[in-house]
Amino acid sequence: MLAGRPCQPVSRHAASLSATNPASLAEATLNNATVTVLLGGTTFASGVSASSYALVTNPAVSGLSVANVTGGASGSTSATLTLAFTGGFSAPTTLAVRVLAAAHTPHARDSLQSPRHPHHRGQATER
Repeated sequence: MLAGRPCQPVSRHAASLSATNPASLAEATLNNATVTVLLGGTTFASGVSASSYALVTNPAVSGLSVANVTGGASGSTSATLTLAFTGGFSAPTTLAVRVLAAAHTPHARDSLQSPRHPHHRGQATER
C-alpha cells in the first residue's frame, strides 16, 4: 500500500497521535473519522496537505486514505486528518501516521512516524 523506505527514528523530532474521533476506531466508523497528529521538536512547514501524510497499517488495509487536513499551518505543531475509508478488513489492525519530511521544519532527513494505534473490526482500545 505504501511505497518508499521505512521511517527511521529521528531522535529530537517526533510525531504522535493525540486523539481520534471516535475514540475507538473500527471498520464501521473509520470513514470520516479524525486523527490528530502532534509534532514534537519541530513544526509544520507551509503548504501542508493530505499528500504530506502517509497512513501505515499492519496488516495492510486497502481503501484507507487522508481525505482532508485541518490545522497544520506553518509554525504549528498539530493537525487533524479526516480519513476516507472504502475498504474492509477482518483482522485486528494497527494504524500509524507518517508525516513526510518536507511537511515539517527544520526538515529532518526522514519522515516522522507516530506509534501505532490499534483498530479492529469490532472495537479498539487506544494505547
